[in-house]
Amino acid sequence: MLFFKKHYEKVILAALLFIFVLLLGFQIMIILRAKDVDIDSVVGVRPPRPDYKKIPPNDPAYELNSVFGDKKSLWAANQNKEGESDVCEAAPLVRCPFGPHLIPVTDYPKQNAKKPGKCSYCGKEIRVLVSSLIITAEDSDGDGIPDKWEEQYKLNPKDPNDALLDSDEDGFTNLEEYKANTNPKDPKSRPTYAKKLYVADVKSVPLGLRLKHFASAERGKDPKKWEIQIEVRRNRRYRPTFTAVGGVVTVDRNKSYLIESIQEIWDTNPATKAVENKSRLILRNYDPKKKTITSEERIQGELGKEIVDPRKLVTFYFPVDKVERTGFVGDQFQLGDERRGIDKYTIIEGNEKDKTAQLKSDNGVIEAIPTMPQTLLTDPEMQGMPPGGPGPVNPEMNRQNNSRNDGFRRSSRPRSRTVRNR
Repeated sequence: MLFFKKHYEKVILAALLFIFVLLLGFQIMIILRAKDVDIDSVVGVRPPRPDYKKIPPNDPAYELNSVFGDKKSLWAANQNKEGESDVCEAAPLVRCPFGPHLIPVTDYPKQNAKKPGKCSYCGKEIRVLVSSLIITAEDSDGDGIPDKWEEQYKLNPKDPNDALLDSDEDGFTNLEEYKANTNPKDPKSRPTYAKKLYVADVKSVPLGLRLKHFASAERGKDPKKWEIQIEVRRNRRYRPTFTAVGGVVTVDRNKSYLIESIQEIWDTNPATKAVENKSRLILRNYDPKKKTITSEERIQGELGKEIVDPRKLVTFYFPVDKVERTGFVGDQFQLGDERRGIDKYTIIEGNEKDKTAQLKSDNGVIEAIPTMPQTLLTDPEMQGMPPGGPGPVNPEMNRQNNSRNDGFRRSSRPRSRTVRNR
């Protein structure tokens, strides 16, 4: 009794809490059971029947032309509003060639139309697309390939689009193979891949050396006795080193140069009348392990200026495989694979100003490689042209067969691959 007298408040609170838990559980049980109760069965009321008639969606009587005929709608009788309707229906839209807004496809003029179209948003004229297909008795579809040639290689003489297809996935369209007189069904029968090659860049490469100073007056007239100070670039900094004619200067593990001679040249500047030191250093590529000169090329460096490799470094872009090839003049590289055949080339010239180059193939043919066109660098201009409209076709820009396994890595941007002397 003494315990209840001291703690009667707690006992009452515990009892109330217990009763509350029981009531809460009972309430939850009622709610869960109420979900399974059918109200209609309890009340005794049946759901009403639908007051509408079911209509099959494919019934021809409910097509647009039947519902909105010539006399039932104004838009059907207006030839200028072709493609529009009074019905809430999805209409084809295209982007205006002069802005990002969308306009009806009917704003564009039809191919070979007499009058240009007009944008219903900005009001500018959209020029007419003129077809370049020339249909003749020998070429039924006007794609530039005679019907006999298309039938010979099982192409469709009635389809002009097959001229831009690459049937054997060798990188050349059927039209290009017809012009080259090759087999469009044989990937090894194709034009040379030099026809698909472009020059991405031509530049001179610094050697990481700079002629800083040489002592001639104190050492006599014999250049072999002169002390030569050369700055060597290591870790992004030029560090001085002292040597003489016949000495070897090492830039890194793979680049060493033999100092063959030095020429002391003094010249007068015609503008300032000042005497300037134009002395030159003559270097040769050198292998310190074998102690031999590795190239017949002589490298000249002027006093105070960065010494550059006399050979130009040329970077090619091959859009067929979307890869790059980089090498010096005199280096060799190859394009293709075992399935399509391999073409080997030697770089014989690189023009740094025009960004062009010349290659020599294995069979001795000289190929002139042009600079990369703007269409491969940026999107083509579309002023007044409908998106995707016909025009000058560049097959490399619409290449669909990128599933070849040629041993080179692919990515969203071209990878470079440096080739060496062979």
